[in-house]
Amino acid sequence: MEEDYGTLYINPDTRDIEFDGAGNLRLIAGDEAATQNIRQTLLIWKKEWPLNLEHGTDYEKILGRKLSDLADDEAEEVLREAIFQEPRVREISSLTLMRQDGSLHVEFEAVLDNGHTVFQGVTADE
Repeated sequence: MEEDYGTLYINPDTRDIEFDGAGNLRLIAGDEAATQNIRQTLLIWKKEWPLNLEHGTDYEKILGRKLSDLADDEAEEVLREAIFQEPRVREISSLTLMRQDGSLHVEFEAVLDNGHTVFQGVTADE
C-alpha cells in the first residue's frame, strides 16, 4: 500500500491553507485528505486550473441549463466523473443534486479503497 504523507489542509469556508499551533503548515492525510480532494475538485471548474486543464468539474455542460433540459443522468455523470478524479474513490454510494438561486448543491457518499465511507456536501455557483 502506498504511504500517505499528507496534503495541505484547505479551510472549507475560506479556501485558505492554515498553520497549526506550532506555526507549521497544517497537513491532513487518509480519509480527510480524500474528502478534501473531492470537495476541491467539485468546487473548481474544468479548465480553470492552469496546471491541469482536465482537473475539475465540467460545469459548462450542466450549469445555466434547467435540469429538465439535460439528458437522463447527464448532471450526475458530470459529477461522478469529477468525484472519480480522486483515485482513492472505489464507488459512489449516493449522489444528490439540488438547484437553488443559481447554485447547484451536491451531496455525495463515497466508499474509498480502504473500505471507509466519506460524505460531503458542496455548493457550486454559476
